[in-house]
Amino acid sequence: MIDRKTQEKGVIESFYSKHDFLMSLIFMMTIIIILEIYVSLFITQFIILLSIIIWVATISFALIISFVLSKEYCSNCEEFIHPVLSKHICELNFKDKRSKIKNTILNILKQDFKQVDLITADIERHNIFKDEKEKKIFKKNMNSLQFFEYVGDFKYCMVVMGSIVEFLLKKYCKSNKIKPEDYRDPIGNFIPAKKKKFLNFTQSAIKNDVLDQKNSWFIVQNNLRNFRNYVHIEKETKEEEIDVRWYEIIKPVFEKIIQSFRYKNY
Repeated sequence: MIDRKTQEKGVIESFYSKHDFLMSLIFMMTIIIILEIYVSLFITQFIILLSIIIWVATISFALIISFVLSKEYCSNCEEFIHPVLSKHICELNFKDKRSKIKNTILNILKQDFKQVDLITADIERHNIFKDEKEKKIFKKNMNSLQFFEYVGDFKYCMVVMGSIVEFLLKKYCKSNKIKPEDYRDPIGNFIPAKKKKFLNFTQSAIKNDVLDQKNSWFIVQNNLRNFRNYVHIEKETKEEEIDVRWYEIIKPVFEKIIQSFRYKNY
């Protein structure tokens, strides 16, 4: 039987340890020697030798049987193990712990995930999603955003927000027959409309004041879009660090755009 403490730690230790195994062997051999000395006073050398062989064989067999039977059953990994040789660390225990942590986080973010369900349902009414798979992936990204915010990983918050906004904007432009626009950045780099980059669509959003969010689209174009590219480590190391300050600036813009997609009639 494995107690609760053992299950939680994922470690099984038997009372029958390697030390006990050696002590048993020494004890048995000591008894054999004493008996043989005593017997040698009365019987011939041949019988003594035969007796020793029989005793050694019997004790060895008993110890081997004892070793084999010393296996214990680990309910976590569903297999028999030998605690005689070493501690057994159940690998599945780590999965169990990870599962407990995951459940704890899910409980903490339960209300946030419910809010994501409502947002997804509202956006679905505008025929944004082409199929269930696209809807599922969108919802998964929104849930991931809640998790990254919870653990304070603002880089990935920016990456996810950028991906979500780009997805929604492109869908909106396509459904409303709004074409991407040419874009030229402050240092003169030109991106033609035919490239259909995120910048081309944000330029369209600014020009057409999509969802009455012109100022928000400026922030997306100048900041959020760039932060999304921090998924490349080289860019992240060369540019400004994404910290909580940036997140607190970008998050309200993101939420404002999301709300517009939820309630705007188009």
